[in-house]
Parts: sequence; C-alpha cells; structure tokens
Amino acid sequence: GIPLTLIGESVFSRCLSAQKDLRVKASKVIAGKKPAFKGD
Repeated sequence: GIPLTLIGESVFSRCLSAQKDLRVKASKVIAGKKPAFKGD
C-alpha cells in the first residue's frame, strides 16, 4: 500500500496550492531575503 504520510502530504500540498490568493497577499507582506546568484 501507500504510506499514510505520503497521502497526508499530498492532501496538505493540494490545500496549500488552493489558497493562492492568501499566498500572494502573504508574499507582499513577508519579504524574504533574496539570495545572491553565484553562477555563470
């Protein structure tokens, strides 16, 4: 069978992605540190 934690995580991810309007609002209020690019 499928581990219960895998099912729980997939349900959590689906619920989180369904709340896009809240995520957009939060991204405007909570400004995270932008890492410097260390590549070519």
